[in-house]
Amino acid sequence: MSRNKTALGFAAGLLIGLSVAVAWFGARGVIRAAQEVERTPAYQISAWAHPAASNNVTVVDRARHGAYVIDTRSGKVWLIEGGAEPRPIGQVK
Repeated sequence: MSRNKTALGFAAGLLIGLSVAVAWFGARGVIRAAQEVERTPAYQISAWAHPAASNNVTVVDRARHGAYVIDTRSGKVWLIEGGAEPRPIGQVK
């Protein structure tokens, strides 16, 4: 019987604590957090590299590297080649 009272007391305390937390913080905090996430930019980066090529006499193509950057919220795409500044190349939908 003591075990049942302990479980009942724990459940009641949990329910009261949850009620107080909802009353104290309300839904405003959740809405504010969701709005903040929408304002922050989210980027996806894909790096690439191209090895050098030769014909055993001269270098035909030098090694290159870079990255594509996509803003997942607006769909804008930038290309970065060899450490240069990013340049916009288009937009995805």
